[in-house]
Amino acid sequence: MTTELDRWVKNQKIAVFHWTFQRVGGGEILASYLGKALNCKVYCMGQSKLGFEDLSYLLPRPLRIFKRVRSLEYILWSSVNIEELGDFDIIVTSGATPRAIITPEYTMHVNYLHSPPRFLYDLWNFRRKRLTPIKRFIIDFIGEALRIWDYAVDTRVDYYFVNSEVIRFRLWKYLKRDSVVLYPPIEWNKYKCNESEDFILFLSRLEPEKRVFESIEACIRAGQKIVVAGTGTLEKQVREKYESHPLVDIKGFVDEKEKIKLLSSCKAVIFPAVAEDFGIVPCLPPDTLIYTKDGVKRISEIKEGDYVLTHKGRFRKVLKVTKRWYSGELVKITTYGNEPIHLTPEHLVRVVARTPRYSGHTWTPAKDITKKDRVVFPVPIKLCGKKIYDLAKFDTNLEKDANSVWYKHSRTKQKLKRYIPITPELCRLLGYYISEGSVSKSNDVVEIPLSNRDYAKDVYNLIKNVFGIEPKILKKRRVFRVWTGCKIIARFLETLCGAGALNKRIPYDILFHTNLQLLRELVDGMWKGDGSRYKRVCEYATVSKNLAYQLKLALVRLGKRPMIKIRRRRNNNRRNDLYVVYYTDYETKSKEHGNKAYWVGSLAYYIKSVEKIPYNGYVYNLVVEEDESYVTSAFAVHNCEALASGKPVIVDNTGFPPILLNKTGFVEQNGVFKICKGGIITRGNVANLTTAVKLLDKYSWDSEYLRNFAKQFDFEYFKLNLVLNLKIWKEKFDKFRFGEEVVL
Repeated sequence: MTTELDRWVKNQKIAVFHWTFQRVGGGEILASYLGKALNCKVYCMGQSKLGFEDLSYLLPRPLRIFKRVRSLEYILWSSVNIEELGDFDIIVTSGATPRAIITPEYTMHVNYLHSPPRFLYDLWNFRRKRLTPIKRFIIDFIGEALRIWDYAVDTRVDYYFVNSEVIRFRLWKYLKRDSVVLYPPIEWNKYKCNESEDFILFLSRLEPEKRVFESIEACIRAGQKIVVAGTGTLEKQVREKYESHPLVDIKGFVDEKEKIKLLSSCKAVIFPAVAEDFGIVPCLPPDTLIYTKDGVKRISEIKEGDYVLTHKGRFRKVLKVTKRWYSGELVKITTYGNEPIHLTPEHLVRVVARTPRYSGHTWTPAKDITKKDRVVFPVPIKLCGKKIYDLAKFDTNLEKDANSVWYKHSRTKQKLKRYIPITPELCRLLGYYISEGSVSKSNDVVEIPLSNRDYAKDVYNLIKNVFGIEPKILKKRRVFRVWTGCKIIARFLETLCGAGALNKRIPYDILFHTNLQLLRELVDGMWKGDGSRYKRVCEYATVSKNLAYQLKLALVRLGKRPMIKIRRRRNNNRRNDLYVVYYTDYETKSKEHGNKAYWVGSLAYYIKSVEKIPYNGYVYNLVVEEDESYVTSAFAVHNCEALASGKPVIVDNTGFPPILLNKTGFVEQNGVFKICKGGIITRGNVANLTTAVKLLDKYSWDSEYLRNFAKQFDFEYFKLNLVLNLKIWKEKFDKFRFGEEVVL
């Protein structure tokens, strides 16, 4: 965290309030992280197993005997006068019930919400159906009264943090409040993936919605040992029913050391909770350019089913596009010869490993990138071996036979040979057309103007040899215009390479052809049209962003070290930005090293600067089949998933965990079971869970791959976003308080 934010925290009087710590679960651990991040005291109602300060002495004497009665929590917290603890500038309450605290008007109240009371909202019918008719009748009145009370308590909170997108939606759904997602931190480096022992771990509070009985029964039916760790309202029933069973080991409450040991050595984790919440961090702003099969696209424009270039130099299918609101710092990485790329701090970036010779590649979080690193741009592999083009496929209005195509109602009835071989001559002609060619909309005339007589003759001969017709050359003002009025050629060229300077593109079949000589000829034709050379520096200028980045990809395939610079137009100028692709050419074989980029298996770019900038807006991430990565306009990045302990999990098909697993890569569908790299998604009944347990041995799980997930939830990242949002909210709060700004 920056020094400025550290100073701001020290100057604020802050306190954290949480409910009782008698049972230590995720919410209680989160409260301790809040206290650690804000360097302040954490207060709780009752004695604390984690060493926090008990404030039950502030309750009126008659209420102290009820401090453990959960149905009276709102009354208890409303009765606490926090002014007796100090004049706080900010209080952060953790959980739903401490929201009832009534703060002085000068104190900003922020709540970190794990969920609106689930028994009043999303789990109301789930729990209600387990009651007898008489109890249902009574609980209906009590529930409605508590919902009215909860709504009144909600108005005491100024701003909300939530722990995932699921809770963000749930808060909006039931209370119509907006919030900022702040993912709980995970100290991922504490977890080790040891050799698996023969048991499945159930690690959670023992509550009905956690489906503890279903999990135990599934493991017993599958003949698999299960270890149950956690406490809750069902602990007594679980012990009475299963304590003597040889396949069930009930641990009860486990400390942090024991929890880590169990996670590190278990075979898998079973967690079929109903609509359980959790989160994944999408990582890139909407304008980030991504390489796809159709050229570069903004990440916000990519859809499921599109194919993107991965760090392995191949195209893989996008399985899912995720999006969320992000408020915090982005890491801005600027490499030589590329546009800056903005990423969230934990986004993994492909870099050259920091070995003595800087060899090999590795993944590094964006927040750890420095100017000493070199980011990696992959070399696309050979993907296409196409040999001919069928002109009949470029216009459905064409008449055709086995060898020829023509227009039925054409005045000239001119026929062209139907099949055009993909030869170096055709590719060089396409290069000329991409640079200088145009198609008249009125009369379908193809024209390629060139200032060099030899180049014009070359185009003349290429059209004649490739299509079998003789074009014309017209000289006007030192420009040689090669043109033909053949509509068939016009449709072929504009369909294959685009029409208009902004829409020009390199055909996919040539860009990724197995024969590099074809691509070399196409680039040669382009350079003779719009290219230039000064000493050893070769430049190509275009207004087409897509063409510029495709050309960069082509040059990488040809062993060059391309750069891109953008000449921005002023706002009052109607012309488009100009993209200049350039590289330094050497007569000898491509030089291994340069002062801006060099070859190390892939193309490695030196980093010009690394900055952190504030950002408020949507960020995106792509779930990519198999390779789990995609290539931006500057370098390769990873998407953000896997599991903290490196162990697979079995989850229910509701809530957010299935999305988490889907993002780790879909493997196959096996009936109602979706097999992913992170585990198995199924319905949370006993029969399906039993089958899922049996399926665990059928598949292999990549533990190191799964562990990458936990790196997205670093404590420093949590602390930075927590403090940054508090600072922004406090400034707004004070302005509103002193009448400088109205906050709605």
